[in-house]
Amino acid sequence: LVLERLPNSERALNTQYENTFGLLVSSNCPPYGTEYINSKFAFQRSNSLADISGFYQAFGLTSSDEHPDRPDHVVLELEFMASLLGLERQAADGDSERRKDRQQVCRDAQARFLQEHLGWWTPAFAKLLGVGDSQGFYAAAGAFLVALIPTERAFLGVSPALQPVGPSTVERPELCEGCQLSG
Repeated sequence: LVLERLPNSERALNTQYENTFGLLVSSNCPPYGTEYINSKFAFQRSNSLADISGFYQAFGLTSSDEHPDRPDHVVLELEFMASLLGLERQAADGDSERRKDRQQVCRDAQARFLQEHLGWWTPAFAKLLGVGDSQGFYAAAGAFLVALIPTERAFLGVSPALQPVGPSTVERPELCEGCQLSG
């Protein structure tokens, strides 16, 4: 379905992209995981970004100088999960004792990354992808994610998020009741 709805030109794909995400970080459908953390917990955003970067570095992955982006972008998080699967598959070629250890390291990293990062916010993001154009390419990609994440959770034994989430906007201090900054 995703490939069937892929626009037939770069221009059409770009138009769908801009309609879905805008030119800056979309407040309606942000593709960044930390945008789904409650804005009252801003320190958690920086902690989460550092933790994600730590995962990437632990497995020898670095960000692109040519196309820099935040580490919590959905594509980078999905790419990291795919690279862990590739590393797990490569580990199967070693001797039996080391193979099992390396495979388990990869499997544990997948489960932990899914639990702590990718798995709790992408279901909300995936549903938002189809809001503007329910028949478009991004809606189809969202439908794929809606199916993929629970499947990965079940496969890795990861519990679903306890509370539904959505994009969080930065609050204005004058609206913060009892806040020391209001007044």
